[in-house]
Amino acid sequence: ASTGMRIVGPLLLLRSGAPAWQVGLLLACFGLGPVGFAWPVGRIVDRRGYPPAMTVVLALAALAGVLSVLASLLDGGARLGLLCAAAAAAGGAANAGMVVAQRTAARMAPDPARLRGAFAWVGVAPPVANLLGPVAAGAMLDAAGSTVALAGLLGFVVVAVALVRLARTPLVPVQAARADAASP
Repeated sequence: ASTGMRIVGPLLLLRSGAPAWQVGLLLACFGLGPVGFAWPVGRIVDRRGYPPAMTVVLALAALAGVLSVLASLLDGGARLGLLCAAAAAAGGAANAGMVVAQRTAARMAPDPARLRGAFAWVGVAPPVANLLGPVAAGAMLDAAGSTVALAGLLGFVVVAVALVRLARTPLVPVQAARADAASP
C-alpha cells in the first residue's frame, strides 16, 4: 500500500493545483515514519515476538490507508496534513514490517541454510511491493479516481491482515526458546 500511496498522493496534490514543494514535503514524510517506528517495533518483536509487533505494523498501515482516503475527500491544508500523516504512517509501517520480518526470520531459523532461505524470501517482499503497488494504484486511479485508488490500496492491508492471521509463527522464537531451555 505504501508504494501505491507514493503514486496517488503526489498526483492527487498536483491535480488539485498544489505547488511542487507540497509534493516534496509529502514524499519526505514517507521517510519520517521509519525514524519514529523502527526502534520501538524492533523492541516489541525482540521482547514479545512476532504477533504483537506485526499487529503494530498492520495498525500503522491501516491508519495510513484511512487517513489517505479521508485526505482525498478534503481540500487545501487539511488534505496536505492528512496525506503527510498518512505518508509517515505508511513509511513507518513498511520499514517496521521489514524489521519484524527480518528479526523474526533470523530468530526462527534453526540452522544457517534455513536462515539464508528465509532471508531470500524476506528480500523478495520489497521488490514485489514495488511492482504491485504502483501498477495497481495507477490502474485504479485511471479507472475510478483518487479516492477509489486509495481505498483499494487499503484493501492490500486487509489482505495482509488475513495473511498474517494464517501465518504459522511460533509465539516464542526458536533462539529465545533455546536460551530458555539452556538456562538452569
